[in-house]
Amino acid sequence: MTKPIFVVRFPHVDGRDYTPHVEYIFKQTEIPSEYHILVVRESNLERVEFEVHNVENLDMTQFNDLKERLEENLKK
Repeated sequence: MTKPIFVVRFPHVDGRDYTPHVEYIFKQTEIPSEYHILVVRESNLERVEFEVHNVENLDMTQFNDLKERLEENLKK
């Protein structure tokens, strides 16, 4: 079975550095062992968005918990 793909879409905001948040995702969470990760910057977004692809039975509770933890980190 292949790992699901976790997509994080950051808005492109001049003067905003999302590097610490990307490092948090890779170093401080269990995401790297459970998912392939794709980080994208997009100019047409107003806030960070999260998606999961290539997964048949997604545990929405687990996904929502993960989103909440990442969103909390973004507030720091």
